[in-house]
Amino acid sequence: MPVAPIRRLHASITVRALIHDEDGITSIEYALIATLIAMVIIGTVRTLGTNLNTLFSDVAASV
Repeated sequence: MPVAPIRRLHASITVRALIHDEDGITSIEYALIATLIAMVIIGTVRTLGTNLNTLFSDVAASV
């Protein structure tokens, strides 16, 4: 059997396996969820940090 048809057959089997494999999709979903959670946490911390900075500045100015 020539080498080229064997490579095509192997590539075909590999592509079919990748299409039916859902582990990679699950990993990507978890990564997207983790990214979204991280963005929410960063936004919350930045907002709270700004508000606390303003609060402490007001307290320091009044003392």
